[in-house]
Amino acid sequence: MRFSPEAIEVRAGETVAFVVTNTGEAEHEFVIGDEATQLAHEDEMAAAGDHGDEGAAPNAVSVAPGATATLVYAFAEPGTLLIGCHEPGHYAAGMTGTITVVAAD
Repeated sequence: MRFSPEAIEVRAGETVAFVVTNTGEAEHEFVIGDEATQLAHEDEMAAAGDHGDEGAAPNAVSVAPGATATLVYAFAEPGTLLIGCHEPGHYAAGMTGTITVVAAD
């Protein structure tokens, strides 16, 4: 369980369309946010025992096994964001990645 690539670099001001394909046999998520956002979503998923509201969230998509989903995200400021999957046990197992947002030229 991992994202490929695990590290991504984008420029502040860019809007990126992430095309996420789930080649596994389990449901997965692709959630973008800082550590606080990731931990809050992890708690939400644990409390719900199922999917949270990622379908309505501008920073997340769920991807069924064998399916592809697209998430369009605008990066406003330089910094570091995380990507994570919060299906039960996935985030704790290391299904995470990093997005480094560098200053625009």
